[in-house]
Amino acid sequence: MVKRFFSFIAIAAFALQLNAQISYGGKPRIETEPTLGKVQVPFANLEKIDNAKYIAEDMEIDGKGHPYRLSVMQEVNLSNKTDGVTTRLPNGDMVWRLGIRTEGAEHTFPIFSKYDIPEGAELFIYTPDKDLVLGSFNIENTEENGGFYSQALPGDEFIIEYYEPAEVAGQGTLEISQVAHGYKGFLDFRNKKRDKILDNESGSCQINVACSVGSNWADQKRSVVLMYMTYAGYGYMCTGAMINNTRNEKNNYMLSANHCISDFRNLTSVTFTFYFNAQTSTCSGSVGQRNQSLTGATKLANYSNSDFLLMKINSNIPSSYNVYCAGWTRSTSSLVGCCIHHPNGDWKKISIPNSVQAISQSGYTNFWYVKWKTGTSNQGCVEGGSSGSPLFNANKLIIGQLQGGKSDCAYINDASNMYDMYGRFDKSWTGGGTNTTRLSNWLAPNNSGATSVSGMNYNSLGIETPEPEDRSISVYPNPSRGLFNVEVPELGVATYTVYDMMGRQVLQARTVLSTQVHKINLSGLHNGAYRLEIDVNDHRYVKPILINK
Repeated sequence: MVKRFFSFIAIAAFALQLNAQISYGGKPRIETEPTLGKVQVPFANLEKIDNAKYIAEDMEIDGKGHPYRLSVMQEVNLSNKTDGVTTRLPNGDMVWRLGIRTEGAEHTFPIFSKYDIPEGAELFIYTPDKDLVLGSFNIENTEENGGFYSQALPGDEFIIEYYEPAEVAGQGTLEISQVAHGYKGFLDFRNKKRDKILDNESGSCQINVACSVGSNWADQKRSVVLMYMTYAGYGYMCTGAMINNTRNEKNNYMLSANHCISDFRNLTSVTFTFYFNAQTSTCSGSVGQRNQSLTGATKLANYSNSDFLLMKINSNIPSSYNVYCAGWTRSTSSLVGCCIHHPNGDWKKISIPNSVQAISQSGYTNFWYVKWKTGTSNQGCVEGGSSGSPLFNANKLIIGQLQGGKSDCAYINDASNMYDMYGRFDKSWTGGGTNTTRLSNWLAPNNSGATSVSGMNYNSLGIETPEPEDRSISVYPNPSRGLFNVEVPELGVATYTVYDMMGRQVLQARTVLSTQVHKINLSGLHNGAYRLEIDVNDHRYVKPILINK
């Protein structure tokens, strides 16, 4: 039997895994084709945005307890069929280019509502000075909805370059529906043309993770990510942490705060971009790594009473990112460790608490009360954008994630204001008592009862799970239009997985078998032959099925 690496815990509505933001290298044709240098690239100039207006609005909102707003999404209607300039090269290849300018933006990026390109075609997005070049992207980068979006670029203008080899020239369609106008900078995605940076740096008391205090947390800081989200006309950010489970599986789980998405009524319309290793290379530096990113995620579980959010990043993480999946514990001892976070969207920082205490006050018992060091003993605090960041204990295990509070570098000499609250991991463990409101079934599958687990390098995860013996089951009608009755001689929580005839996983979901005949709806799959696998109580049941609508 063919052995596979795979997770038994699945998301409720599993999406086909795509490569999303992963780029495939190479150089834009502008650097290799002299013909292109002779053709001026036209720019689409978007409506001017008043940065100060939006910053003033944000000043009225506490930055913690809310996702940190960074950008305004501008509606556009741009396409390679109607805009820009197309150049045919001597060998018949075609290159389409379009510049987009949103004056005064600190950072920007496009969202493609249609990304329909043939095999062999390549897309690049870059700043006019080539300071940052994204790509190449190809057909593998198509999102599930047929679109595509990229990470941010610094400044207020960028160029899109789309290449098609002669044999597929003219076949691709690109349509851009939104362009981000970042009225705040983040990391060093800022406008070099501006004399003044507007409200985009963290407070002076914050400490880069490259400083000596961060050297004791070398693994844990590799788990922390900056999460950029767009929804309903705006862009926001929070902090999260990649987290391990008891099986040491490559599940791409990320822990953050529920309030980061609580205002997003329809998560299918949210875009997620994750920035890894976004930190300076030196303690006092202001330059760092900024182009290790992935797009796309699915919510697994969340619970407002302890303000946790567990998500799954849809793409496998490249080994070059050298990511660490942090460990966790339900223990309530040895609480004082550190918080690693992205305050105000800045480079990754580390803050050391003065104390971490349980709260006995009614309504707050699901949170830790964290006080920060003050005065000359300062070792950082948290700010807007830090929301969702992990709180580690003295044993370097996650015990919670940031909800909110009053701390700010401006209060560094005022101990009464230097506090925050973190949702308690031990309370989130059972959460609201269901798979979608607790952590236990995701981080300790098969009800292992584990109280803690160590962190591991992502590149070391993916241990082969022993394959149970395959057992046949009765499935009817078969063929079917997609609705199947499945007879399983066991009851309990089950995972069912569907593979196509190439052995590729196309769907996976979790269900409860409360009767021996269970209905499964696979009508969302295309016509064809598949292999259905159902895992329950460490037994696997398999059956070839055929969908014929």
